[in-house]
Amino acid sequence: MFLKIKKEIESFSPWFKIFIVLMLVVYGVLWIYTINLSQDQKVRGFDPILPAAPKDSIEYVLLSQSLIRGEGLSSNGRIETLRVPGYPLFVGILKVIGQSYFFVTLIQILLVFLTALILRRIGIIFSGNRVGEISATLLLINPVTMTLSLLILTDVLFIFLFTLGFYLAITINDEKSFQKVFIVSLIFICAVYVRGMGLFALPI
Repeated sequence: MFLKIKKEIESFSPWFKIFIVLMLVVYGVLWIYTINLSQDQKVRGFDPILPAAPKDSIEYVLLSQSLIRGEGLSSNGRIETLRVPGYPLFVGILKVIGQSYFFVTLIQILLVFLTALILRRIGIIFSGNRVGEISATLLLINPVTMTLSLLILTDVLFIFLFTLGFYLAITINDEKSFQKVFIVSLIFICAVYVRGMGLFALPI
């Protein structure tokens, strides 16, 4: 596995290697900034406190807390019927492991970079190395991507699963087709359970 990662990194263009390192620093600084900002919010009595934000983000935090307490998928004592359980479960597990919701956003930042690398591979398949790296660059410099990675919201996990599933689907070969189809199916199922809109996105 480490040899594959090394080989992948070696295939980067020189400018893209520098760009990836630079963006890792930028995302890292923004992550630390949100931690410091949340401390300031606590002192000033703001609600909600980062990485939660109005309105959906707060609801996902409440749902994850409900799962951690063993109360099922509920919010303020009421069973949740509009949101799927995938993302609250993801958040709840990471919260238990890292003891902080900022651990969740740290993992989301890593998922953003993994998504960018998968997007690069897709670009290479359809056009070439340059197109793949430009696509990855556009994803990483997008302010919306940066913002979503720093908040408790479904978008980052959903787009990672969706992009990964699409990449694996277009690289299916005859030798291991059943195994890959099964894995792709599981990934897309997970994507739908993270965000219900996947039911509409998949046919498109």
